[in-house]
Amino acid sequence: ASLGQGAAMNEIATVGEGAAPVATDGAEDRANGKAEQRWGVPWQITTWLYLKEFAAELAFRTGAPYSADNERSALIRNRISLKSMQRIAKKRNEAWHYAYRLWIWFHVMDWRQLMFGDETAMDGRALRRRRGWGVIGHRVNVIELFHPLISVLALYTYTGFACWRHVEGAFNADTFLEAMTSMLDDIMQPWPLPNSILILDNCGIHHTHEALLRAFIESKGGMLYFLAAYSPIDSPAEPGFNAFKNC
Repeated sequence: ASLGQGAAMNEIATVGEGAAPVATDGAEDRANGKAEQRWGVPWQITTWLYLKEFAAELAFRTGAPYSADNERSALIRNRISLKSMQRIAKKRNEAWHYAYRLWIWFHVMDWRQLMFGDETAMDGRALRRRRGWGVIGHRVNVIELFHPLISVLALYTYTGFACWRHVEGAFNADTFLEAMTSMLDDIMQPWPLPNSILILDNCGIHHTHEALLRAFIESKGGMLYFLAAYSPIDSPAEPGFNAFKNC
């Protein structure tokens, strides 16, 4: 099973009434379909387990052998089917979002003061044409070649993308700091002039050298602030990147 013993015990604690599993032959439970009621149904907690892993989890909880066929029958009995998983965004903290809006309210007198920094990445496949002419009834084939990933770090201002830097591969904390300070050195002005406030999201590499970046910005008379967590909608750089990728 992919779940370790410790993980399984943690999941039991979240489902049961605090009782630890005891050894039992499990035959009566399997026959009456009561194992799920006694020990909790694994799919209610971990949806991505395979049938064999479901069976192993129940076997651990009950001390009785289970098979993938047993678990398949239990899932059908509970009207559960295999589905494609859909990713959903974690809900943002409204208190943090309110704090961000409040900070903007007190410090921004003109939208021209704001600069939004963000990264995006793409490879050569994003630029290839998706459709081609061909004889009716025949496919139009294209040979896919290897294209290196290119990451772009850009500053988005009231006029659009003001400047950018790119690297092959992904930015890390060091290359981000180097590229960002290089761009800010060219266009950042003292507050409250235009381009005097830098807004970043909460990507890990933005916080690694936060003290150094903040010191650099303050030495130029500017300000640094971060978006509320899980609030990309507040950054105009996001739709800007989407337009860039789709052009």
